[in-house]
Amino acid sequence: MRQDGKHLTAMVALLGVSLMLGCGGDGGTGPSEPQGDDWLPLAVGNTWHAVLDGYLAAAGDTTDVDGTLDREVMSLTSHEQGFDLWELRAVSSMTFYPEQGTSYTITDTTTQYLYEDSTEIRGYNDTISTDYELILMLPLEVGNTWYPEAESVLVREVMSLSASVTVPAGSYTDCAHLMDTDATQPDDAYNIYLHRGVGLVKEVIDDEEPLADSHLEMELESFSLN
Repeated sequence: MRQDGKHLTAMVALLGVSLMLGCGGDGGTGPSEPQGDDWLPLAVGNTWHAVLDGYLAAAGDTTDVDGTLDREVMSLTSHEQGFDLWELRAVSSMTFYPEQGTSYTITDTTTQYLYEDSTEIRGYNDTISTDYELILMLPLEVGNTWYPEAESVLVREVMSLSASVTVPAGSYTDCAHLMDTDATQPDDAYNIYLHRGVGLVKEVIDDEEPLADSHLEMELESFSLN
């Protein structure tokens, strides 16, 4: 099967910036109690390992997808304007299994620089630019909404602060459930599950088109916090 370029690019891109978010809860390792607004624990050496599973469907053919995502806080550095940034590296590996043809693997490494204070968490692509993604607007409250990027059509909304999620790392309670929506594509959904104190637990992405659609889930499998 020949991959639909838009959906293949979107599937790989989904492993980028937004996967820097965090969630935690019962059943894993590390701290079990909330630590303020610590939705993403930032310390050099912190690592998270997640598994990926999904599919691409187009023109009557389906391509299954699986893989892994590894993230690590590499260092504490600074922006040229003088504020601290945490260097977070993400390495993804995705294998595609078309119904017809030979499977193939795509690997990708991205680095993001995170700024955190009591009101927000920002993601920068480097230590120089002033453009950033508004990852979280703090404190999280049900019904709060914001645009992650300037002039973005995506809106991020806090749907719940009491979601329960079960993933390979364990069963997690009191997760924050955030959802990204695009008014121009109402059938698309990007669901993010967060909690204080550990890190990203689960993301579910659905991209539906008249002749093609894709689905990807990312689930936390293990982590190590300093």
